Amino acid sequence: MYSIFAPLDANERLPRELIMEANRHRTLGRRELAAALWLPAVFLILAIASKVAR
Repeated sequence: MYSIFAPLDANERLPRELIMEANRHRTLGRRELAAALWLPAVFLILAIASKVAR
C-alpha cells in the first residue's frame, strides 16, 4: 500500500476545507439543537392540544 500512497506527514497542515469540516462537528450550533429538539417539541404540542380539546 505504501508503494501506491505515501504516508501522511504529521507536520503538514490540513487543507482549509478539512479544518472547517472538523470544526463543524465539534460545536453544537442552532441547526444541531433544532434537529435534536423538534421531535420532542412536536410530541409536547400534540399532548397539550389533546388535553385542551377534551
